[in-house]
Amino acid sequence: HKPPQSTIPKIITGVLTIRQAIDFHWDTLVLPNKIALDFRRVSIQNGTVIFNDTKLSGSVFFKNVSFGGKLAKQTVYASWFGLHGDGVKDDSRALNALFSCIEGQYCTFVFNENRDYAVSGHSHVEICRNTTVKNKNARIVLKDYSDIGSVVIIKEGADSVTINGLIINGGGKGVIVGNSGQNGLSLGLSNNDICVVDVQIDDCIRGIDTKLGGVFLYGDGGKGIQIENASCVNCIFNGFTINNCSIAISSHKSNHETG
Repeated sequence: HKPPQSTIPKIITGVLTIRQAIDFHWDTLVLPNKIALDFRRVSIQNGTVIFNDTKLSGSVFFKNVSFGGKLAKQTVYASWFGLHGDGVKDDSRALNALFSCIEGQYCTFVFNENRDYAVSGHSHVEICRNTTVKNKNARIVLKDYSDIGSVVIIKEGADSVTINGLIINGGGKGVIVGNSGQNGLSLGLSNNDICVVDVQIDDCIRGIDTKLGGVFLYGDGGKGIQIENASCVNCIFNGFTINNCSIAISSHKSNHETG
């Protein structure tokens, strides 16, 4: 039985102040263009919200809510969006959905202070173009094996990305499976104007040496920072720390050949 549509407020234009909790009962709300939502310490739960150049302000907690569309240029807080941040439950899909909502919008994404955001399975955290990421002593932590190869990736073709203060943890020996180890941060697939400041990367361990069809394969991965190729232009790295990684920084051979 589908609940009545009255569970979703009627929104037209301008600024809407929301003072009471809303339960969508698994319905979808598609917002009109350039609406501003001002939340007064309320929860929004159980459904889907499609942003449309939407501005958010105030204090809100989204629980069991999926997101689509685009947010307007603004500062976005992880605390709004119901991320687990407990270091156990996987936050990678939710983070990637949020980064998709701010892609190209010149937004700043702020992680919660002193929280661990877990990445696991076949996923990673993918940071999109025109995005600034700030961190207050929070970590993105690989909890079990991911075959993607890196915990955090700057998306292919993403320009104008700033990462400030992020802590990335590769999980150490507990997450290595087979020949491929894990990397901390990867970039360089046609990325321009990248700034990485005060980033800490820990515990990225190289994969295990193996034999495949009689051919010996050296374990891969274990790189704190991996620069994929020479199409990475105007990238600044300053004040970062790399601890307990098999390789601190790895760059594609074409970078050495072209300078």
